[in-house]
Amino acid sequence: MSGKKGVIPSVYEVAGLMYFWCESEFFPGGEREAGPIDLTVQRNSKGIPYVRGSSVKGAIRSFYEVLKGEDEANVVFGSTDKAGCVVIGNAEILAFPVKADRDLFLYVTSPSQISAYAREADRALGLSVEENWNVSGEEAASASLDGEVELMDGRYTLKLRREEKAERLAKNLVDTAVPKVDGAPAPGYGYLKSKLEKLIVVEDGVFRELVNNGLVVVLRIALERSTKTAAGKAMFYQELIPEGTLLFAPLMKAIRLRKGEEGEAGIVDGFVEELKRGYLLNLGGDETTGKGVVRVLLCQRGETG
Repeated sequence: MSGKKGVIPSVYEVAGLMYFWCESEFFPGGEREAGPIDLTVQRNSKGIPYVRGSSVKGAIRSFYEVLKGEDEANVVFGSTDKAGCVVIGNAEILAFPVKADRDLFLYVTSPSQISAYAREADRALGLSVEENWNVSGEEAASASLDGEVELMDGRYTLKLRREEKAERLAKNLVDTAVPKVDGAPAPGYGYLKSKLEKLIVVEDGVFRELVNNGLVVVLRIALERSTKTAAGKAMFYQELIPEGTLLFAPLMKAIRLRKGEEGEAGIVDGFVEELKRGYLLNLGGDETTGKGVVRVLLCQRGETG
């Protein structure tokens, strides 16, 4: 099968890049473990927490059914009779908040995460993101900071060096990922914007350690729904992805929509436009405990800046 030069043939076309801002701690789903943590978050093959695309799709479908009804949701996401028109990729962590002795906390990322982001940013937004980073276990590239920084109460000490490409990456994220109202950061996001502008890039192994050690661990008590009393092994420890974490995932739509089958194209276009408005939704359940509140924002080619 052949295609245009530089374009990989596919039954899907990229509709945009989705950003997820954790406005509260959340549990994306995971496994029960025989260890100190009873309920751990999902992790990918690199050992880094992420959110499976199926989990994201299920949460957005539930929201969209309430917004537009089951019939439109079936067109977009599929039903028992027909495949859906969109595919949502796995949501990977792009910027993770880590407690620091400077600026309260700093956002960190790594070459591996940047590489995954570069692929999707190129396909969805036409943006070129640099992938070659010379960082070691004790050094990190920074968008705006120099000198030493201590993370997690001194457990990690890094020497920061300011680099222009780190600054460009930070600006890329500010331009595309920060929700905006009339061109300015949405309420509550001006502070997070200032944090992204100080983004640091650490070595992959250090990033994995920072993320896994930076997860929130809470003690939960399981209750019987009917009696509201403790059930079974009443107490359990659960991992949560912390508030302020930024993730991303690609949104793709079926190329069969080009034929305009039964108005499907119009319904999917309407769904895409809704995502661009920056909705709040719940990922991973836990609505009643105030967990899982995530703002999802879709960015498309030509809409950066």
